[in-house]
Amino acid sequence: MIRWSHDLFTMDADWLRTVLNYGLPAVVYLCVGHALAARIRRIQGDTQPPAP
Repeated sequence: MIRWSHDLFTMDADWLRTVLNYGLPAVVYLCVGHALAARIRRIQGDTQPPAP
């Protein structure tokens, strides 16, 4: 999962480097997954969100 973003940001602060190198890819995967799921739902014709 993190291979493409390994050491993408090199900061002096360890906590900031960790947040950027692991948090940013996690947010990207979350957004891409959400967009892909929405596209699949639209293609299938399901316009109602799933029941809680």
